[in-house]
Amino acid sequence: SCEGETEAAWPQAPEIRPQVPAGEYRARVLTYDLFSHYRFTGDLKLHLHLKVLLGDDDPRGHVVLTRFLNYYEKPGSGSDYYKEWVKANGGILPSRRDRMSPAVFRGKTFAVRVVTVKNDRDRDPIEGELRYSKVGKLLRLWR
Repeated sequence: SCEGETEAAWPQAPEIRPQVPAGEYRARVLTYDLFSHYRFTGDLKLHLHLKVLLGDDDPRGHVVLTRFLNYYEKPGSGSDYYKEWVKANGGILPSRRDRMSPAVFRGKTFAVRVVTVKNDRDRDPIEGELRYSKVGKLLRLWR
């Protein structure tokens, strides 16, 4: 160790990202955040944080996973945000120029597809224990 170095100066380990088997699960949207992921373009991402219920054989009971959606001022009707917003809105399409608030997702329960992230943002492979799960798609409202 270097002279004068204190433990407080060392980086703190992040929270471990959960891994669960890929597949379909029931999940409830807890909260959401908007983040600017790209310093130069200003593109926004919506992060939906979901409580994903696991099977009876998993002692964790549930994990919190994230659904990442591109977020634009005027989303196209083919965008994931538009399609999943309509699902969260009970299948009701927005009228032209309606504001499509992400608040429509809060508290809703969905059937979701969970996927394993196997490549990083540069498309390089992520090895074994560094892989993690995320919500790949909101399939439908849970009824």
